[in-house]
Amino acid sequence: MRESNQEDLNMAAGISNASITAPLFSLKDKTIIWATQNAVHGSTNMYGIGAGKTFYLVGAGLAYRSVAATGEVKLRTDVTMDNILFMNSTTAAVESGHLFLSLAIPLPIYGVQNIEVSSDADNVLATGWIMGWEE
Repeated sequence: MRESNQEDLNMAAGISNASITAPLFSLKDKTIIWATQNAVHGSTNMYGIGAGKTFYLVGAGLAYRSVAATGEVKLRTDVTMDNILFMNSTTAAVESGHLFLSLAIPLPIYGVQNIEVSSDADNVLATGWIMGWEE
């Protein structure tokens, strides 16, 4: 008799027990980095990734508050201009919005670039945050 149904579930899904015993990554001995920053009509660097380093992103957030303005807010890299998160303020009224991203598998962001938050309008405040580690 089996101790649990997990083995049956794994077999039905085509997963061997050996393939799930080791994690894809470990946070042991890693220093978790958390950074946050605001931007209004421009870009502000949140975190700089050094040469030969990789930042592994596991969580991110982006929020905005608009006061009678329309515009875009972004959480992105500054060299490759890859958007991690982005939103649009689409009405000329007071509004706000937020997005959160939690990754099961870390997203590698390679070195010699910054992670930044940006807003393209005077009355749109963007707030971004990131969490991960660097190796």
